[in-house]
Amino acid sequence: MLATVATVLTGLSAAAPEGPAMISVVKARSRLPAGAVVSTSDLVLDRVAASDIPEGVLTDPLALVGKTLAGPVAENQMMTP
Repeated sequence: MLATVATVLTGLSAAAPEGPAMISVVKARSRLPAGAVVSTSDLVLDRVAASDIPEGVLTDPLALVGKTLAGPVAENQMMTP
């Protein structure tokens, strides 16, 4: 009986369509002004469909920590170097 249930559940999960590929990207937690020095508290990782990610978007928040922003950044904006 248990083997039958496991087989049915395996078949159901195999038949379920897969969602889009997701990638964690760095986003601004809130609006940041030009000239701000970025800290870890300014950033958040968010999972986004890979097809929605522009080229050059960062996946490691430490790449921005301590950097000075050249321009303003909107809340939830994906971050680039």
